[in-house]
Amino acid sequence: LVKRMSVLRPEVSWAQTRAGVTVKVMIDNSHDETVEITSDSLTVKALNQDGKSYAFSIPLFASVNVEESKWTRQPRYIDVHLAKDDPLGDWWARLGKVKDARIQIDWSRWRDEDDEEESHSLDLNGMNFDE
Repeated sequence: LVKRMSVLRPEVSWAQTRAGVTVKVMIDNSHDETVEITSDSLTVKALNQDGKSYAFSIPLFASVNVEESKWTRQPRYIDVHLAKDDPLGDWWARLGKVKDARIQIDWSRWRDEDDEEESHSLDLNGMNFDE
């Protein structure tokens, strides 16, 4: 008798800047990871510390630069950085082509368009306009 191992879906959150998207795939003490980044999709598979199998796959909202994209394993999650194909292009409305309510926003990493514009604004500190 062969017991089939069920595959679980991990918790997923994301954030973006103008140039890239960060995806956090929550798998505790993962090992045997497979992370596949294509120009239009992301797939993550791994086992957790208890040997449970996790998998997540999504067609992306817009295309990414595969060569510039990367991932790292952290103790509690797999951290994926997707480099946008057009770093000066539009902000993504969501991570995937289709809205998925199970994907959360990582507010600790989120940057709004306004935040990015402010960080590049002209610094008028020290200028005296009263003269």
